[in-house]
Amino acid sequence: MRTTLLTASFLLLIFGAAGFAIWQEVKKSQSPAGGESYEPDVHLTASDMSALQDLATQSCRCEQQAAPDNASDCWRAYKEETAAFKVSTSGTACAPIATTMDCFATDEGEKCITTAYDVVILGGATVCSQNEARFVEAAINAGEEAKRKELGKESAETDQAVFQAGIAAAERAVRRIENGQPTPDTPPTNGCAG
Repeated sequence: MRTTLLTASFLLLIFGAAGFAIWQEVKKSQSPAGGESYEPDVHLTASDMSALQDLATQSCRCEQQAAPDNASDCWRAYKEETAAFKVSTSGTACAPIATTMDCFATDEGEKCITTAYDVVILGGATVCSQNEARFVEAAINAGEEAKRKELGKESAETDQAVFQAGIAAAERAVRRIENGQPTPDTPPTNGCAG
């Protein structure tokens, strides 16, 4: 089990470093010709950022509930509100929860908001707030720990059963959120969800 975790951690580190290197190259390629630094004149206050975060969270929640054909409509107001900004989209290479963000070039440097938390082990499910992401991650951790204690020994079969217990816990947690049930305040998990 420890070898599996170490291998997974190492791979996440490698992919994260590669992603960062690519992001740096993209940023360089988008800078003005002649090596001049880009000095945006956009000023976003804390209140502006909070309003954009609220709009992104509302758009995410709309997309969760919308039929696939209507999902893009959910983001219309957000896209209109951010159309005047230089926006770069980025994400974390973390499992079981990956964060997707929009970052804005401002006169005070880059400022980011979260547009979604992707539940990686479910292959496409998303939640919309940090508390929901923490709730899902805590459920995964609890499900895996309960199965690990139940089985007692470590083996390839045990690892697979623990992983499957984590997936089942994630499915239950996401279903609860999608059904509109409130999620309790969940403390940081010291994991991907913060």
